[in-house]
Amino acid sequence: MNEDNENKTPDINEIIAGITGGERHVPMASDAARAGLVMGAAMSVALLIRGLFMTNAAINILLNIVSMVAVIMVLQLALRARVIKRGKMMLDFGEAWGYTVLISLFAGIITGVAYYINFRFIAHEYFSEAYRTVTVAVMKGSDVKDTLRLMDKVWNSPLVWFASGIVNTVFTGGFIGLIIAATGRRHPLIKR
Repeated sequence: MNEDNENKTPDINEIIAGITGGERHVPMASDAARAGLVMGAAMSVALLIRGLFMTNAAINILLNIVSMVAVIMVLQLALRARVIKRGKMMLDFGEAWGYTVLISLFAGIITGVAYYINFRFIAHEYFSEAYRTVTVAVMKGSDVKDTLRLMDKVWNSPLVWFASGIVNTVFTGGFIGLIIAATGRRHPLIKR
């Protein structure tokens, strides 16, 4: 018998495979949708409260911090749950990051609605004042009519506000997920 095979210690993934019956294929969409619902709800509540206090910088900073902590917690817990369901010690970087982006996409749909509600109903005066400031700056330039017409069309479009909420959430979740996925490769999500 070969001494190398006798002295070989099993890999942690082999141990988990022995305990759980091996790595399992687990669809990710439904779990990502549930995690995205939680993440989107947390981000939306913070966004809507922030809309009520748009001129108070301290409250806005605090709510941004709370929102980021919620994103980090949801993504980390969702990845841990995925690891357990898959029966692995850790996910590949691509799978972990893709999963966090998928969660962020689902969260973005909810947050996109909150962006529009915030713009149209909660902080409309704040956004209108910002729009007037931009309009005055544009009027100082050339070709004012076409630019103002385009700005007005874009500014009042629910689709633009909805899409900006999705894009913002996906970028935020994707960036944070990138960090979590990268650190998860060196520090497994599940401890021995």
